[in-house]
Amino acid sequence: PHDLSPRIDIIIPTYNRAHLIATAVRAALDQSWWNRRVTVIDAASTDGTPAALAPFMDHPDFNYIRLARNLGTAQAKNAGLLLTDGTAVTFHDSDDIAHRDKLLHQVRVLTRQDVAADACLNWPIIGRQADTRLQVGVALVHHELILPDGQRVAIRRDLSLLDDVFPNLQMGARVPGDWTHINSGLFHQDVLCRNGGFDDIIEEDRELRNRLILNGEILWVIPALLLTKIETPDS
Repeated sequence: PHDLSPRIDIIIPTYNRAHLIATAVRAALDQSWWNRRVTVIDAASTDGTPAALAPFMDHPDFNYIRLARNLGTAQAKNAGLLLTDGTAVTFHDSDDIAHRDKLLHQVRVLTRQDVAADACLNWPIIGRQADTRLQVGVALVHHELILPDGQRVAIRRDLSLLDDVFPNLQMGARVPGDWTHINSGLFHQDVLCRNGGFDDIIEEDRELRNRLILNGEILWVIPALLLTKIETPDS
């Protein structure tokens, strides 16, 4: 039977964000979707991160994992994947504030049983047949961005794959790379098993998004601002 109450892993990689990490963890634990577990992957922080997380250590749905050395963001996320085993996984940054119902909206999309390949579209190009049921593999959300100068920007664009290939199309944009945030998507574990995790590169989340698209995975965009990202000068 299809699991309508999947356990969700929320992985939060962090490095020297003691002043921000508690807010991100609290927002993750306060999600209205009940069956979730929050895991912080600390990439060998040298600040007060352990102390900032001390209030959560006894929470039954919280895990803290400290790496022996800083391997970078991509490898911290991959370490989280190796150490979690939920049905699906989402990644929050240490400066993210997830809206209370973010996970609930994503789970409802990921567990839908009424998504089908419409015959008017060219499904064979990605190896699928029209009029067959589709399993949504990734549920994405729109988000809002608070910039260091105080501006609040709503990121509502869907999948700017074209902009990744042609960055000159972004001239004049208020926020370069104004794209739906793959890093906060909810990934079904099967999708990651088929496609692998994050490559050890600077834009590891964009690369994963593009890889999933090119490999024919089904991505669903929820047109709601369900995450607040707080940009700082060192973000």
